[in-house]
This record gives sequence, structure tokens and C-alpha cells, in this order.
Amino acid sequence: MRVDQGRLRLKSQRKQLDMPLVISTAALILIGLIIIYDASVVAAYRDFNDKFHFFANQLIWAMVGTFSLIFFTFFDYKKIIKIAPYIFLASFILLLLVLVPFIGTEVLGARRWINIGTFTFQPSEFAKLAVVFYATYIISKFENFKMRLKDTLIVYFLPIFFVMLSVVIQPDLGTALIFFGVAAIIYFTAGAPIIHFLLTAPFLVLAVIGAIITHPYRIERIKAFLDPRILIPY
Repeated sequence: MRVDQGRLRLKSQRKQLDMPLVISTAALILIGLIIIYDASVVAAYRDFNDKFHFFANQLIWAMVGTFSLIFFTFFDYKKIIKIAPYIFLASFILLLLVLVPFIGTEVLGARRWINIGTFTFQPSEFAKLAVVFYATYIISKFENFKMRLKDTLIVYFLPIFFVMLSVVIQPDLGTALIFFGVAAIIYFTAGAPIIHFLLTAPFLVLAVIGAIITHPYRIERIKAFLDPRILIPY
């Protein structure tokens, strides 16, 4: 019976494939590749004697994403949700390893990468998926229960907060805000009361302001955004 249910779910999953979304995503990838080539061709030829260097790197990731899309189209997503907490924990451990000397790699004052031979891995990119899986897993547990703020703060937002904090320390405030944005979208799309947002938003704003004013370069980047003539510091 379970096998039959799994096959029916997969069949339904494939039928529900959003083709307009797939086509628009493919178009964005193609446009992005063209823009990357146009913007990097001179630097790539100057630095690597290969005008396709950056384009080829991005093309590899585009292919990985495409194969992942095809794979998960024929894969029962509920199996991933079941192991979501373990994926989330693994991503958190990797984010902590980035901060460990001789494991994490520091570039321009930021420690965000792990080098394995010639392969460079950025754990925060893996953590983006892990946050989506974990958030979906927790929300599914509240499907038949009322979402109370104190409960969701402990089992939903607090673990994600620790992941955000580990990324802010790297430092990478932008990625940390992406984590919160994804978690908030999933939370409120699932039907959480809007009052939860109104109660927590002021604390988020204060936290972001604190993270900005304690690092002068972030203030300079905001100024550069408002006035492109200002040189952005790195």
C-alpha cells in the first residue's frame, strides 16, 4: 500500500510541474550566463588567459542545478522532509567549521569557504536549502495545531536564528537576512497570524541596525547604494 501511495504521489508531483516557472527560470539562467560573459570576458582573459573562465564556472553550476531539477522531479520530496532536521544540523556544523582555522578559508576579511583540494565549498549556500527543508518540516508539524508564537519561536525561529548568527559572524549579513526572509515567507504562507510578524518585526529591525552600525563598511555600502559615485570598500 505504501509503495502504491508513493507512486501515486510521484505521478501527481510530475503532473503538477509548473512549466511556466521552469521556462522562466531557464530564461533567467540563460540571460544570467550571457551577462556574466559580457561583464567578465576582459578580466577573465587578463587574469586567466581564458575569456570563458568565469562563464564556464557558472555554466557548471547551471548544469548542476538543471540535473538537480530533473532528479527531484522524479524523487518523492516527502523523503527529504523526513530527514530535514539532520540536513539542517549538518549545515549548521559546516557553518561552524568555516570559523575554525585551517579548515575555513579567509578571503578579504571574510571566512565563508571550505577548501577541499581544488574544490571550494561555501556552506551557507547548502544552508539555504537546509533552512527551506527544516522550515517546511516544522510547519508540517503544526498543520493540525494552532500556531502559538512561543512555540514557534522555540522550535522554528530559534534554530534558524543560530544558523543566521553563525553566518553573521563570518561576516555575511546579506545571506543571514535571506535565511530569515525564507523562514518568514514559509511561516506566513502556512497561515501564521499576522500579529506574530507585527510583534517580532521591531526586534528584527533593531538587530539589523545593530549589525550595520557596528561594522562601518556596511554603512559605506549603504551610502554607495544611495550614491553610486562612492567607491565601495572591501
